[in-house]
Amino acid sequence: MDPITCIYFDGIDSTAHSATLAFANGQLHVTGDWGSTAFAVTDVKISDRLGNAPRTIFLPAAAACELPGGAATNAFLAQFAPKESAWFRAQFDWRWVAGSAAGLIVLALAGYRWGIPLASEFIAYRLPDAVAEQISKVALAEVDRMILDPSKLPEARRKLLAEKFALMRTPSGDAITHRVEFRDAEKFVGPNAFALPSGTIVMTDQLVNLMQNDEQILGVLAHELGHVNHKHGMKNMIQASFVGAAVAYWIGDFSAVLAGGATTVLQTKFSREYETQADDFGAAMMRANGMAPEALASALALLESDGASRKKDDAGAAKRASKKSRAKDGDWSDYISSHPNTTQRIERLRSR
Repeated sequence: MDPITCIYFDGIDSTAHSATLAFANGQLHVTGDWGSTAFAVTDVKISDRLGNAPRTIFLPAAAACELPGGAATNAFLAQFAPKESAWFRAQFDWRWVAGSAAGLIVLALAGYRWGIPLASEFIAYRLPDAVAEQISKVALAEVDRMILDPSKLPEARRKLLAEKFALMRTPSGDAITHRVEFRDAEKFVGPNAFALPSGTIVMTDQLVNLMQNDEQILGVLAHELGHVNHKHGMKNMIQASFVGAAVAYWIGDFSAVLAGGATTVLQTKFSREYETQADDFGAAMMRANGMAPEALASALALLESDGASRKKDDAGAAKRASKKSRAKDGDWSDYISSHPNTTQRIERLRSR
């Protein structure tokens, strides 16, 4: 085959020499106005083909020849280069590329649907209690610093509710380590409750004041204890870590906000499953203590009605509020509140 032009680097300095490259008798012959040299093809390495990108032949003693990309170069190198593997050639076949992309999507969906929940289940039940305690301590300190204030409820009222709940038996009869905390959340959150991985249950003054009787309050606490019992807080953190890592891997360092938003959207499914489990636990705990699950259902109905009212009020106030304050309120409210499909949950509880 006719010689081909190339750029030759002798490995001594960075000077680029124009040259021609020929193949004969198992050797590569490099010729230029500086002279000529030859190398055995068994002593060289060749860069992989990548579209029409230049190809490089790596020669002994740090020398190299750079060839222009394209069909002529590929044909020249085919005289002595190792045959490309089927896997390598598949990269340039659209059918293999499409099949690989489809397989990757299926694998990702399967991992999200079954792999992540199973992994979080396995890890959550094997982490030392000290880990959950430390995570919860830091999380509570952060929300206390940012959005919650000390409770304004009378101490006697808080003590009475905590004692009533402590006397309730769980559905299985087994004790579940927990602690009830009260916080004022008028500024941002309003009526709400949430459970931390350690078993700390935080209930806002606004939720206590919204409820019509103590059974409704106890129903909400029983629901939150269901989250503790099923280790939903820890599982959710583990799942969010998996999803966040996967999203960050695919989008790189493009936008931390985008990665966080995508993680929140993908995690919605897990939250709904967890709410159903916590509702079932709460209803069973109410029955185990001689109370009807209706108390929990009516508590959720009150929360739903109050939430709708607050949204209506917020819509009117938004015209007068600054963009910064609206964003802050919305972000923290969404972070604390994770109770989707409330209407369906109420109907389900009332049908039990």
